[in-house]
Amino acid sequence: MNDQQTILHGIADIEPPPLPAEAGTELLFWAVIIMVLLLPLLGALRVHYQQPRQTAIRKLRHLRNSLLSSSMVSSSANRRVAYEIARIFREGLGVHVLAASIPLPHSLQHQRHHWNEFMSDIDNARYSVAGCSDEQVSALISRANYWLKSWKQ
Repeated sequence: MNDQQTILHGIADIEPPPLPAEAGTELLFWAVIIMVLLLPLLGALRVHYQQPRQTAIRKLRHLRNSLLSSSMVSSSANRRVAYEIARIFREGLGVHVLAASIPLPHSLQHQRHHWNEFMSDIDNARYSVAGCSDEQVSALISRANYWLKSWKQ
């Protein structure tokens, strides 16, 4: 009987293997799957928001908000704002020179007349001696925003 106790006594110090951690592995698996699916989406959103048109739309929104918070009434200040609108719009379209001769995308060909009016208005706001009013500046921002959002090539 002593021999059996010594044999069992030697076995008592062996520890059983740990239990499998199935719940932790499953959670890790789903976390990796979600990350793999979200990373391309986040990358696509980043690329979308860094496009020149989207950057220009945000700059125009910022310009409009800054104009609404201040009360600029001088025509020279509005002329500077018109130049800024034209610069932002030109960068958003990715062109070097802002002119009515810029070829419109196929989806906007039917609005050639409105495009020519917009180009004429933005030129008048920049180059006329009288300058432009606050309402005209606001309209220019709205129309530039419209063209940037509609422009798809």
